[in-house]
Amino acid sequence: MKQYYYSVAVLPALGFEEEPFFSVDSFLEHCATFVSPDDLDYIRSASLFPKMTETDSGNDPQVLSIWSRFIADLQSHTARIRSDALGWDAEELPEPSGRDVSVADIARRITAETNPYRAELQLLRLQWDFLDDLELGHFFDREKLTVYYLRLQICLRRRTISDLETGKAVFSRQYDTVAQAMMEIV
Repeated sequence: MKQYYYSVAVLPALGFEEEPFFSVDSFLEHCATFVSPDDLDYIRSASLFPKMTETDSGNDPQVLSIWSRFIADLQSHTARIRSDALGWDAEELPEPSGRDVSVADIARRITAETNPYRAELQLLRLQWDFLDDLELGHFFDREKLTVYYLRLQICLRRRTISDLETGKAVFSRQYDTVAQAMMEIV
């Protein structure tokens, strides 16, 4: 795997509570200068809301595969908890992988939060902390840059939901998307 010493070394540190120095576009432009096209495509494909593919279901040690499985498990647990609370049949919902039993407890805690803003912050903090584990052992490779990109997305999302007007619009749009998806399941 290629090493990107300069690319990683010049990146400013990101903190969960801090404003990021980079926009997503600026970060990707930075990467485009130093990173191979294949690695740039890999980094660019990182998303807070990944879509599971058949290749993600194995024991692939790459950051994006592990991230996708984690998010899929979190979504599965959350959907089942919400389905039970509404008295809906959860049989057609995807089964969580069961690899990490703590995800079910975390999903229960987050869905029990009555304030959507605090629930979203808890979710973002959970994702941020999970990235700490994914980052272990990666120092100057594309996986490190991918984790940075995901953290940058978390920072920008936290900033977006903290802005009252923008946050309301984003929440409404996402709620409508989820509600529509739930209606299609039922």
